[in-house]
Amino acid sequence: MAEILAGIDDIDWSSLTHAYGRATDTPGQLRAAFDGDAEAIEELDVSLYHQGGCVYSAAAAAMPFLIDLGCEPAFAHRRLVLEILTSFASLLGELNEPWRSRSEAESVRVSMGNALPRFIALLDDTDVLVRATVIDLLAAYSTGTGPIVDALRRRFAVETDRHLRVVLMTTLGEIADHLPPQERTDLAAWIAETAAHDERLRLAGLIARANALPGTVASSEVFDALTDPALVPRDYVAGAATSHDLAVWVTHRFNGRDLERRLCSWALESARIGDAKTALTLASTLMHHSRRATADLLPDIARLLDHPLPAARSGAAHLMAASGQASVPFADRLAAALDDPEPGVVTRAIWALARLGDARILAHLTAAVEGDPAWFRVSRMHYSAPGFMLTDLPGLADVLTPMRRHADALIPAMRRRLARERDVPALHTLTEVLASYGRPAQAALPELTALLATPHRALACRVLGQLGPDASAAAKDLRRLATAAARNAAAREAATPAWAYFRVTGDADPFLRTVSLDQGISTPHELFRQIADLGPRASALAAGIAELLNANHGYWDGWTGVEAAHAHWRITGDPALCIEVFDAALEPVRRGRQLPVSRQVLRYLPALGEAAGRFRPLLEEMIARPERLVYSGGWRGLAEDDEAVALAQAALNP
Repeated sequence: MAEILAGIDDIDWSSLTHAYGRATDTPGQLRAAFDGDAEAIEELDVSLYHQGGCVYSAAAAAMPFLIDLGCEPAFAHRRLVLEILTSFASLLGELNEPWRSRSEAESVRVSMGNALPRFIALLDDTDVLVRATVIDLLAAYSTGTGPIVDALRRRFAVETDRHLRVVLMTTLGEIADHLPPQERTDLAAWIAETAAHDERLRLAGLIARANALPGTVASSEVFDALTDPALVPRDYVAGAATSHDLAVWVTHRFNGRDLERRLCSWALESARIGDAKTALTLASTLMHHSRRATADLLPDIARLLDHPLPAARSGAAHLMAASGQASVPFADRLAAALDDPEPGVVTRAIWALARLGDARILAHLTAAVEGDPAWFRVSRMHYSAPGFMLTDLPGLADVLTPMRRHADALIPAMRRRLARERDVPALHTLTEVLASYGRPAQAALPELTALLATPHRALACRVLGQLGPDASAAAKDLRRLATAAARNAAAREAATPAWAYFRVTGDADPFLRTVSLDQGISTPHELFRQIADLGPRASALAAGIAELLNANHGYWDGWTGVEAAHAHWRITGDPALCIEVFDAALEPVRRGRQLPVSRQVLRYLPALGEAAGRFRPLLEEMIARPERLVYSGGWRGLAEDDEAVALAQAALNP
């Protein structure tokens, strides 16, 4: 094995880089990996591949050593190295320009291409886990598909491991789209014929054929194969005991909404007396991308609130909370769940009722604000779509904000917490909720005024600014801060006290003395939002904002562009530039995905009146589409889509 590291010292590693800088540590990690250190292999993965997106120069230099290690029979951790190589094989097919054409990527492409025969040889390795890993590696190749298909078919003919036979067949279906049309058709025919002679492969054959030739396999065929008594679940998923255990596996490999609905209903029906995990996982996936699915599935989900297993009751309450207003018909069931002996069920029932604005949880929310018990954390969890974690609870602000019509009952507890709170995230949460409550937050003026004397004064200013003249009792303190801000305009958030002073008193002079566009496109988008509030009184800034926007078209689809464009319209009354920017910002919606800034554009559209008429077809399409427009994973994805629909409706009927 010693020859594997030959030439490692001939490379000037200090001139190469990886994700964390100079690659001086890479040769040491390669040597440690050679000596069997699994942690060193993980370090190589983190530094050389990192999160993908580009190929580092150190990765190109290390590639021959990694390939040799992965193909060496005497090396104990071949699978770990092969997994790194799989990541690079996938990356080569995903790279965008300019990274795709760079010399580092081309070097790795050549190394992986040259190594293909060696990887194909590993299909006959005596270690079944190595064979499984190398199948994944070969499937990740975006070139050389013909020889790979031939090799996988040859291996299938002699493979005795039942699970790997399934993996080989489904993999062949997945990579078929890289083949010319006739070869793809021939492969699909081979799959059909082969699966016909082995009833345990019937499901795998259908999924493989559906991927090879989309549209040729009906959802009903897949459902029948999944529920066929001849199916052996452990052939497909290790440890699987029943067909229910394979339901999620199937939905990840067969793209059929009808099948998902049928599987979900089937699983929910069975879940009443058994394990509901599969049913809830399927339901969450379906609800995350289908609007109609939420209303269709909620009755069955609500019945799981009476399930004997706490995890089933908790998961049901979670999905009902995620469904927002669609859960109104089940409010009494959720209220009954407040007495559940399982804390996780109670927490989710509180959350679900909060999203409905239900007064029956005011005592629970008062306790949550006080932090005893700490039902909800002050911070929020965000993760991207797709994905739905039934363990993901909302932040305290997510629960309190929908209860604004009961603000008078909740604000006393918030005042007590605000008076003693020193934790910055908690202060952010409390002031955010107070700002959303509007006029009732006036009751917290003593605590907010006291907060002005702390380093967190900007948080108080945001609430006071939203209150406007109702916060006149704080005007004197705001003027003092605004005057100081005007003398130190470069300070972070210097404009916020002056903005709040303007909102409370109508005096814009301190704010205008503070504001500057010297940062150009790096100007914080919140500052543009504050400028917009001044309207024509900020006319001296209009030309600068227009110049900034016209010189930076690449920012039109982001927060800075949208807020700057809105400010320009509010100042000038001319919607032309604003409409063009908003059009660019809504482009992701046309492609079936919303961004957080998309909803901000929708919030601004009603005030534009007739000028926003060009967006009417898009707004109507947003409302009518059956699939959700999501950005975030989990329950936030549903909430964001519901909000986007409501905003689109408001924009159509200003």
